[in-house]
Amino acid sequence: MYKMKSSNLDYSDSTYDENYLGEDDDWESRFSDLKSLCSSEIDIDEKITFLKEALNDNHRAVRYTSVTFLKDLEHEQVEELLIYALCDSDEWVRVRAVEGLSRLDSPDVAEIFVKYLDQEENPKVKATLVKHLGLFQEDGLIPTIACYLEDEDARVRANAVEGLGFYPSERVLHIIKPFLEDDNPRIRANVALILSKTSDTKAQLTIDEMLDSKNSYQIVGAIFSLGELKDEKYIPKLFEYLNHPSALIQRNVRDALIKFGIKIQGLLLKEIRSRGGDFFVIGAIQVLGFIGDKKAIKTLINLMESGEGEVRSFAEESIDKIYQRAENKENY
Repeated sequence: MYKMKSSNLDYSDSTYDENYLGEDDDWESRFSDLKSLCSSEIDIDEKITFLKEALNDNHRAVRYTSVTFLKDLEHEQVEELLIYALCDSDEWVRVRAVEGLSRLDSPDVAEIFVKYLDQEENPKVKATLVKHLGLFQEDGLIPTIACYLEDEDARVRANAVEGLGFYPSERVLHIIKPFLEDDNPRIRANVALILSKTSDTKAQLTIDEMLDSKNSYQIVGAIFSLGELKDEKYIPKLFEYLNHPSALIQRNVRDALIKFGIKIQGLLLKEIRSRGGDFFVIGAIQVLGFIGDKKAIKTLINLMESGEGEVRSFAEESIDKIYQRAENKENY
């Protein structure tokens, strides 16, 4: 377990309330009880008490659940509890703590992130810290983020680019532009995405080059950038890759198309009716389900009734998603 270096919290003698945990001391019971309690309508102070206890549980799933609920609560103790969770032995607990702290309107969080970066060894957590530092958009943090562009871990380097991407482009162009030729496709894609917001034509050339590559990871990097850019002239190319035999590419194209939102729906419905190929149809069905608009129902019902295998099952699943979203909206 990481040792806490700066907190006035002392949970060393924490014990579980049997009314909260039940008599069964196995972690599954504690995990289930914690989720039920935090999803209930009990007072927020009571929730904080249970979540504070759970941060010291001996099973990571319980601690992870505690941090996941904490980061979405508004309470005076949340910041201190999330700082405590930064010292957890499990990297995913620390990642969620970073995400939660970055949402708080606190002047101290940036300094805390810099401090924990110095002692963090796990690449996932380090990458998360580096990226979220950029959210503060403080000029003094640019050199700190930029130094991780040379980190030995590619994920950390890619996230350093993302962190710098939160700044106005003109303030970071001179730092990131050399990495447009990086060997790592995600780094190249992140740099191209930032440059594409400027008048730099090399960014579009890089995305085009990556799209036409025979390397799946280069293609995926370009597709990610297109999803962020939402440039409609690339929609035909994304449709082409939705029918690609690689499941990795299919999944990333679906994610990119979902970001276009409702404006992609009419084109998808038209293409479903005119195109063959199960890969394209299945991908389009899934995108329509995530968009969640009722106008797609008629086409999806036709696919459910006439299709076979995965086409039929995915059409049914997307119909359920659309109706569920409509029901939630009405209840809200």
